[in-house]
Amino acid sequence: LGTFNPDSTGSFLVTFSTTGFCIQTDTTTITVVGSDPTITPHGPVCQGSAPYTLTAASPGGTWSGAGISPTGVFTPSTAGSFVITYSIAAGICSASDSVTCVVNPTTPPVTGFSFITPVCIASANPSPIPVAGFTTGGVYSVVPGGLSINTATGLVNLSTSAAGTYTITYSYAATGCGPAGSSTFTLVVSPLTIPTLGFTYPTVCAHDTNPAPLPIAGFTTGGIYTISGGATINDTSGVVNLTTTPPGTYTITYTVVGSNVVCTANGSSTTTITINPLPHIILSSEPDIFVGQTALIYASGGTGYSWTPTLNLSAPTNDSTIASPPQTTDYCVAVTELGCTDTSCLKVYVEIPCPSNRTMGVPNAFSPNGDGVNDQLCLEGWSDCISKFQIIIFDRWGEKMFESSDPGFCWDGVYKGKLLDPAVFVYFITASYETAGATPLAPKGVIQQNKKGNISLVH
Repeated sequence: LGTFNPDSTGSFLVTFSTTGFCIQTDTTTITVVGSDPTITPHGPVCQGSAPYTLTAASPGGTWSGAGISPTGVFTPSTAGSFVITYSIAAGICSASDSVTCVVNPTTPPVTGFSFITPVCIASANPSPIPVAGFTTGGVYSVVPGGLSINTATGLVNLSTSAAGTYTITYSYAATGCGPAGSSTFTLVVSPLTIPTLGFTYPTVCAHDTNPAPLPIAGFTTGGIYTISGGATINDTSGVVNLTTTPPGTYTITYTVVGSNVVCTANGSSTTTITINPLPHIILSSEPDIFVGQTALIYASGGTGYSWTPTLNLSAPTNDSTIASPPQTTDYCVAVTELGCTDTSCLKVYVEIPCPSNRTMGVPNAFSPNGDGVNDQLCLEGWSDCISKFQIIIFDRWGEKMFESSDPGFCWDGVYKGKLLDPAVFVYFITASYETAGATPLAPKGVIQQNKKGNISLVH
């Protein structure tokens, strides 16, 4: 077993021989093909100079690049820096090499350039924008320090730079072919603005106007509001909908998404809002009193009370008060709890014992048949407020069937121990009715009631 390590190209004769009594020899030729693409560099030339030929260590390769011919002849017709590549494709021996051919201009270099400015510190790295005919091969520099720039390409690395205003210079040195030249441009790198996000909400009651956020000075608009569960909020205005949000304390978050256009960072801020419930008002029952009497009315469910109307109330700012209205009156109480106020009302009924407008009616028939319905002749509503009373009932022949001086009487149709037969009878009533008036403030007096009419007894 033999190992062959070629260190150069060419054809090599290799012989193998045995030893001992039977000596034998064999010979073979191994060819090593060259695959070294190394290009012999050429120094800078002037624009318009005579073409020159580039050479490589191994022949048979392919030339590529601006200004180079297939045979390796470079024509320096245009000023600039040109990358020329020589490639050898030989199976496992493939290789390539590159050199830069510099062609110096014979006229002043074109050095004008610009940047898109201002640029946000968080934006993509900016590159210079050259003018038409720009002469490459120069050097970029910047003042003051703080801006990271590639001196060959002018590409700015914002991740390692600071915000500020910078003067960038592109310089092309003088050559044996032409003069030097330079241009400058001012690039503004804007700092990333941190959004101002502070805001609060007032404490509100369940029936208040829908509350909006109260932003601090310089607040950054354009964000989105969110609220914890059980509540409803407008995501752009931050207005909380109290109609669909039950009382409680909720967390509200305001989020802003940063933008390279306006050079702002992402940010969020949170606060809480408390929605207090309305007082749960419990009122006393609605009393029924006579004129001149008083009634205790009260409310519960809060820490502050205010009754209206205040007239004829003993303590209109207490939870309980004595009411002495001269007539039926509605009283409303405003109850406050946790800064929230609600109102509820009750009625105090005032009765007039003997109103002058009372109807003094007399029925026109009764049926004493024992069925429990209208079995007796009675005068409903005559018994009170009557100072003098008399009723006399006659049959059709003028005989007196019944007489009473009690306004609360009831006649069962019996005369001399016997139930009368169905018939029509005549009654006469005289009464003195002491009235308190039709209203609490009306004067008192006596109304004389004189009535007569027919009453039918039916079975």
